[in-house]
Amino acid sequence: SLMGTVILGVISTGDFQKKKNADLIFSIYDRLSKGGGLLPPAVGFLFDSERLSPTDKKDLQRKSHNAVTFLERRMIENYLLNTNGIFSVFMNIPEVADLKITLEDIQEWIDQNKWKKEYISKEHLTKKVDENWLTNVDGAKFLSDLFNSVSKQKLAFDKLKHSVALCDWVIENSFDDLKEIQALLTKVLKKPEF
Repeated sequence: SLMGTVILGVISTGDFQKKKNADLIFSIYDRLSKGGGLLPPAVGFLFDSERLSPTDKKDLQRKSHNAVTFLERRMIENYLLNTNGIFSVFMNIPEVADLKITLEDIQEWIDQNKWKKEYISKEHLTKKVDENWLTNVDGAKFLSDLFNSVSKQKLAFDKLKHSVALCDWVIENSFDDLKEIQALLTKVLKKPEF
């Protein structure tokens, strides 16, 4: 029960990382959420962790009066790296139907590329286990290169269109992949100040 809660995307989360911008943005947020106007109060912000240090995260949380929560994984795309889901998305794209892409093609590309330095930083290469990879890989770049390579350059990964399709597939077929996000949203929505 979200009780009328609306979840919206932020146009550029990088703006929050610049001190001057973050102070201004959180000041505006604070005024809007405490005002008595027609706008509903904002509940909070759920951001990608990206490559922020623990200190950077704490700083943003402090500036936002704890309105910011970070995903456990590097970015939202890291929750969508499901081979069956990716295959399903490919199967629903007419532009690549003639390529006869198989589930095995996708899995082979993933297996051959997942630990390459262009997708995961050197400090995470010492512990080559799937959980570490899912947490720290650059999921957006990985998906972009996967789509481009497997489709033989016929299909560019569209973050909005293909991420939504992948998310829909995961919700319908592998919801456990999103349990971390579900727990974070539950935590954010149950904060006492809201």
